[in-house]
Amino acid sequence: MVSPWAPIGNVANVTQLVGLDAITIIAMIIDAAENARMHKKNCRAFAEYLELISNLLVPLNISELRMYPETSAPLDRLEDVLRRSHFLVSSCCDRSFPYLLAKGWIIKQHFKKAEVEIE
Repeated sequence: MVSPWAPIGNVANVTQLVGLDAITIIAMIIDAAENARMHKKNCRAFAEYLELISNLLVPLNISELRMYPETSAPLDRLEDVLRRSHFLVSSCCDRSFPYLLAKGWIIKQHFKKAEVEIE
């Protein structure tokens, strides 16, 4: 049985990531992907994709990019997608087998949507 407090827990997980930069969130997603119990292949492929993006972001000075509206807005959108992606990958670690089995195709679609939003 699902707890009536489950949606509040989901919001709490996402809000805990507010204020973290993209590189930190990507590192957290990669760690979560290693612990995925379900959709391991999707989680790890997504983590590899994000690792490539992280390698591109590392040499940039993100705090400097925040000073300009031309780069600040896309960076904010990227971080928003990454926060939601962290929740998605974490759900593959925390959810029960029957839940993930029933929602499997939806979760796969969420991975594809996240990749499209990041691109």
